[in-house]
Amino acid sequence: MSVIQRTRDTYVGLYDFAASGGAIGAFDLGVQIPPNVIIHEFGVRVVTAPLSAGAATISFDLINNTVNPAVTTVGGLIAATGKAQWIINTIVMGQSPTGAGPLAPIFVANSFSVGMSIAAATLTVGKLIFFLRATSFDF
Repeated sequence: MSVIQRTRDTYVGLYDFAASGGAIGAFDLGVQIPPNVIIHEFGVRVVTAPLSAGAATISFDLINNTVNPAVTTVGGLIAATGKAQWIINTIVMGQSPTGAGPLAPIFVANSFSVGMSIAAATLTVGKLIFFLRATSFDF
């Protein structure tokens, strides 16, 4: 028996460091992704370049919310990337957690949310639009 359903979804979020903060740490960006998805693509469009007094890095993470405490895979979507790489009007595409190549499709069995980690220095301004494209299954 064949089962047909709409399965392709795109999730989009905006993060504004001036409005929401840019302290060193790990943050849940509140974009919930259902269980049983294959992530095909993740990217970030730089609307305004992030700024800091130091050499800050930004990574985008997978946060497993089905366990307590939540488990974060830092760099699961984009490995730690220096602020100099976040240039206005560019798109930073997902990378393997090692930063060695493009993001390969990832199957995620549990529901999760998109996270972001800031290291080395606090970010004071900058706006990033992030998007995740995934195929989800109800069966």
